[in-house]
Amino acid sequence: MTIIVSMIVSFLIVGGISFILPQHTSFGEKKRFWKVRFGVPSMKRRGAELGLEWSFFHYGCMVTCGLGVGAILVWLTQNILLIIVGVVAGWVVPTLVMEDIIYRRKRRVLMSCVPNLRLLTSKLQEGGSLEYALDITVPLMNGATKPIFLEMLKIISIDRGEPGRALHYLKQQLTFRRIEDLCEKLLLGRNEGYSFRMVRSIAKTVDDISLDILDIQEVELVNQRKRWNMITLHLMLWTLPFLFKWMELNMADTVAMTLSMNTFLGQGLLAALSVNTLFAVLFLNRLTRFDMRDA
Repeated sequence: MTIIVSMIVSFLIVGGISFILPQHTSFGEKKRFWKVRFGVPSMKRRGAELGLEWSFFHYGCMVTCGLGVGAILVWLTQNILLIIVGVVAGWVVPTLVMEDIIYRRKRRVLMSCVPNLRLLTSKLQEGGSLEYALDITVPLMNGATKPIFLEMLKIISIDRGEPGRALHYLKQQLTFRRIEDLCEKLLLGRNEGYSFRMVRSIAKTVDDISLDILDIQEVELVNQRKRWNMITLHLMLWTLPFLFKWMELNMADTVAMTLSMNTFLGQGLLAALSVNTLFAVLFLNRLTRFDMRDA
């Protein structure tokens, strides 16, 4: 029952803030206002870029999960201030999920693009065109980038061999700095011909991408250790409130005293620690993950 009451209070807090809007604002405008404030359009746009059908229902489910976390904490600790944690978690959880999906997808694409790019490069000089190379190599490709090259082949076929739009699509899907250099060389080869020297230059760019992937893997290992150090630090911080409570319980057997964790100040500090942990998790992922756009 406490969990249900806490979740209802959390929703009322969020909904009650809407009264700061002008009274003449329609319900539809208020709805759009809060969708923008909670990042729903941004989430849907970023999901669409990944081919995900990201609806308000999915967002609402994750917000509810975040509020549920706060409600469960209220029930476990009997600290009503932890409702704030549920409200903050309702914003943090969807952001964490979307950023994790984007990062994993970009990483999977980056790790699988090199073999397919090498296969494509090997056929450029043979056929003398990007359309021919794609037509020969796409059936032999595999991994997360195969659908991207298949779509490129369709675009080039529609444009009758002109690679401009297809290369623009490739840069949109593979948002890496080296890919932009590769597309410029492929476009230059279309105009000047895929000579041995041009193909060797393109292959050199693909090799650079391969070396960048090795560097990314090394950076990820270092960042993983940093991430675990930070997680360990926060776990140690969370032992302090319970350690003090245990000490006070032992002292209360001999001395009449009020437990500090049961006071308003103690509950406020516990709520602040919870919110701090949520933001630490959010920014921990952002700061200890390699930005794929720098590849």
